[in-house]
Amino acid sequence: MLAINNISKRYKNGKGIFNISFDIERPMITAVIGPNGSGKSTLFNIAAGLIKADCGEISFNSKRLEQLDSGFISFMPDSSWLIPNFTVRQMLMYFSVMKVNALNDKYIDKLIKVLGVEKFQHQKISSLSQGMMQKVSIVCTLIGNPKIMIFDEPLNYLDIESVISFKRILEFYANEGTYILISSHILDFLDKIVQKTVFLKDGKIAKVSDLSSSDTLEEEYKSIFLRSS
Repeated sequence: MLAINNISKRYKNGKGIFNISFDIERPMITAVIGPNGSGKSTLFNIAAGLIKADCGEISFNSKRLEQLDSGFISFMPDSSWLIPNFTVRQMLMYFSVMKVNALNDKYIDKLIKVLGVEKFQHQKISSLSQGMMQKVSIVCTLIGNPKIMIFDEPLNYLDIESVISFKRILEFYANEGTYILISSHILDFLDKIVQKTVFLKDGKIAKVSDLSSSDTLEEEYKSIFLRSS
């Protein structure tokens, strides 16, 4: 079980996240939804170990995440962190070394075919379009088969074919035992794949829902954030 317990992080401007708690009982796809500034990226950055919470903890099977191996969790942020002077293949090899401490050409070859990355694997990152870079970032996140994957707005710049492929990828890894956290403004996409949804508003949990809900994510979103309209 992945447990988020009373996570808080306050910034100097008073914004942040406050007393965030929810459990993910089994491997599944969980969406974290909310307007810009609601705290999604802050929560994800804390879970990935990039920033430290003021209080609270995140644990997996009763063990704190920071006590687990670095390859246990993988995070795709909402902005590119790829190295411009690397080729795509060099970038993937670099992540393979960082995560699993071994170069495996066959493993890399398999991954680069997932989203059609093999077509431009020898190009430098700096020469790629935004959509191509997004594909590379997704593949980097998959390297090492981490137990927890976090995707912050992964659909940005993707074409329709890549979105369809990405949906299949998420479903495959969830079925194989991966805990997946994802945020996206494209609610129709999330509606088709998620088993649990956490709605954040002003840095706090507004609602947690699961498949038992008869409403679509759009209907739930409107009821929480657009009541006055």
